[in-house]
Amino acid sequence: MHLLPMIAALRRTLSDLFDPRLTWTLIKAVSLSLLGYAAVWALSWWLLAHSRWADSLWLDRTLHVLGGLAGVVLSLLLFPSVFGVLQSVFLDGVADRIEHRHYPELGPPRGTAIRDGLIVAIKILVLMVAVNLIMLPIYIVGSLLLGAGMILFYAVNGFLCGREYYTQVALRRMPRHEVKRWAKANRTTLWIAGTAITLLGTIPILNLAAPVIGCAFMVHVARTLRAPRPIE
Repeated sequence: MHLLPMIAALRRTLSDLFDPRLTWTLIKAVSLSLLGYAAVWALSWWLLAHSRWADSLWLDRTLHVLGGLAGVVLSLLLFPSVFGVLQSVFLDGVADRIEHRHYPELGPPRGTAIRDGLIVAIKILVLMVAVNLIMLPIYIVGSLLLGAGMILFYAVNGFLCGREYYTQVALRRMPRHEVKRWAKANRTTLWIAGTAITLLGTIPILNLAAPVIGCAFMVHVARTLRAPRPIE
């Protein structure tokens, strides 16, 4: 996928946000995101109060000294991890509206059971939280080196987030083994798309609508992916 189609997908996503049919969905997403952020913030405070980071005494003391700021930063770093769970709640409603408006030729999807979507989302949630907690000392140290830590953060989470969002969107129209083939054939595109969603997820206020925006964006991105090579 070239840059222009990616920009076009983003432009379409932004225009979709003004669709009155998505207004109530956005309101519900923002409300759930607030609850999700509160939960992540509480978890961050608990981790800061009860954990030793990689057995690093200086890092542990630094985080405790910074206190509130460290809690806010850690909450922002972990918040993108919950997107997949929130997205699974709104997936079919958002995707149906986007496809009906822009891609009516696709016809009705085969659909994804909410339970299956939640299972996928929870697996990724656990993976993303674990990876980010393990990588946290590296993020912090790297951020002192010309922002390398944040670049690494967006790269790691962009990869995980891109695969997660695409998997949930694609399962509506193809079996799991085909989803994996398409994801593998378009890993770079999905990585870039996931990085854009992760970036949105770390911008205060905008991140509350990220689950809906990310879902709509990935529906558009999915329509631009190249087909994998036939199995010989």
